[in-house]
Amino acid sequence: PFIAGQANTPYGIEVESEQPPGTGPSALAFQALPNPLDILFLTVCTVMVASALVFLNIGLRFNGDTTFHHLMFLCVCVSAASYFAMWTGLGVKLNTEDGSLIFWPRYVEWLITAPLILLCLCLLARSKFSLLVMMVALEFLTVLCAMSGALTARAPEKMMCWVAGTLCFALLLWLLIRESRTLVHRQMRGSSGLVSSFWLAVITWSPLPVLWIIGTHGMQFISLSTELIAFGILDLMTKAVFGFYFLLNVVPNSEASSYIIVQGDNDLEASVLPTDVYNKIKVQEATLEAEGELSRRR
Repeated sequence: PFIAGQANTPYGIEVESEQPPGTGPSALAFQALPNPLDILFLTVCTVMVASALVFLNIGLRFNGDTTFHHLMFLCVCVSAASYFAMWTGLGVKLNTEDGSLIFWPRYVEWLITAPLILLCLCLLARSKFSLLVMMVALEFLTVLCAMSGALTARAPEKMMCWVAGTLCFALLLWLLIRESRTLVHRQMRGSSGLVSSFWLAVITWSPLPVLWIIGTHGMQFISLSTELIAFGILDLMTKAVFGFYFLLNVVPNSEASSYIIVQGDNDLEASVLPTDVYNKIKVQEATLEAEGELSRRR
């Protein structure tokens, strides 16, 4: 059973042996949170909702393709829903083995928002489709390792999960850095701002594994309040701040048009091309075919 007797956790959380009517583990775990943290969750949720409305307004006023505005709008909406769930106690579970709190909405948010950000970067950078799939897979593995480490109470298993997740995360960051370097050699309009976006993602994502291992799921060097405040600040940086910079400084100065995924000879080889570039290539191919047919008839 979830509750057995009465116990005091390392974080001063007192668990009663009987549940009040209409409450469950999520509600009891949420009631154990320090009072200022519900204000933190509500504040971050409000900022994300405000950012979503601003992103939507920017997209409505933008004279071009609004794909990136829609993607960033979805990103901050998912983050807002995550913090609203944590504010209400939904999905907040108490791990009775080590007394730590598991915030499931946070992990679900990472599984959704990070691929959306990667999609924005890869679409605008015209990256290969296989590279996008690889980076999303590495991000999924990183989050799954973090979730597994949060569920286990044994220190060696936690460390193994953290090491595996950090390796996947480091490879993801390396791919982002490598792709940003290739952009320098491409003749693309607004490539400097796009390179800055790649580095902004790398810099704001880098503290996440460090914060996890020194937090309540790892070595417990910092308190629960400090951990949640730090994660809240990082979420605002990686979603809201990144979105504002990306939509206001990068997208307007780039070739923001519709995009098409072009399959290569190999099933794993594909490229993401703007529609206008794709149409030009098709016109050139049609012209060459017509000239070749005409020469054969002669």
